[in-house]
Amino acid sequence: MTQVVPRPAAFDRFHGDLDAGLKRVVGDRKSVLYAMLRYQLGWTDQMGMPDPHAAPDRVLGTMCLLCAEAVGGDPAQALPAAVGVELAHAFGEIHRAIREGTPGSADRPKLWWVWGHAQGINAGDGMYALARLAVMDLEEKNVEAATVVQAAACLDRACLEMCELQHGDIEHESISPRTPESCVEGLKGRATLYGCAAEMGALIGGASAPTAAALSEFGRETGVAAGARRELDLVLSATPEARSDLIEALDKRRTLPIVYALSVATDEARTKLEAAATRQSALDDDHLDELTGILEELGARDYATRVAGQHAASAMAALARADLDEPVAQQLQQLASYLIGPGR
Repeated sequence: MTQVVPRPAAFDRFHGDLDAGLKRVVGDRKSVLYAMLRYQLGWTDQMGMPDPHAAPDRVLGTMCLLCAEAVGGDPAQALPAAVGVELAHAFGEIHRAIREGTPGSADRPKLWWVWGHAQGINAGDGMYALARLAVMDLEEKNVEAATVVQAAACLDRACLEMCELQHGDIEHESISPRTPESCVEGLKGRATLYGCAAEMGALIGGASAPTAAALSEFGRETGVAAGARRELDLVLSATPEARSDLIEALDKRRTLPIVYALSVATDEARTKLEAAATRQSALDDDHLDELTGILEELGARDYATRVAGQHAASAMAALARADLDEPVAQQLQQLASYLIGPGR
């Protein structure tokens, strides 16, 4: 039986401060643009009405604040950076959903599905601008000017690297089929903000350069491992939602397990997988069970689990190099284990 990793208490401990900081930056302006931003951040529904159940855990902001605390700093001082990295994450998620054409769930569609591609792009750009402005608020927390500049540069580098890897991903799709290796590179691109969150927290907390670098690597490797686990759960978990996700993933050849399976499939297995993607026959439960069985037989679960495990081990090695006191190191380890583990 798989051991369930408990949800870190840090999510609840920091959630109120993070949401208050985000709401202060986004504001209560009446423009539809800001209504879109509030929707993306999980505070409202499509009609602008409060939706208290939609707000997610603020993973990157929590990592930033935990790293500041871990090196002996005050998490409250790092709050503007934590808010900034959350807004940058929202920027990336908006643009990624548009690029991939994912509509989202029926009860919580993606922003672009509600307001259209053009307004979605504009909303994403607005999130990025607010992210930079949020980091500049570090001055109000008496953070030294040089550290504010370091934090802003860290965020910009992470966003730029994310865009560079997405460019390569898009370009690769247009000339040749995806490979498992290219999928891992895509996961690394989306994990840059994890490294940025950890590094900014460490810098603001007063960490030495080697410690900040080690925590940056810890964050990034955690992000890659969590991404691999998320893509595995997307198509091979037992939930009803995963059934529709499996068909979409086959259709677009996107997730790591699907791409790996197609790369090693026999002609017979490939024909069955591609027939499902092109809807050549009705996809009842028995058919979906057969597809899941094919993916298992081809080693899709084992491969994605192995990728997650390799990057999880790298994350723990980087955390050890940060040489933190045991109690705070355990909090970061628990956060990483929760994000990576199947009990997430």
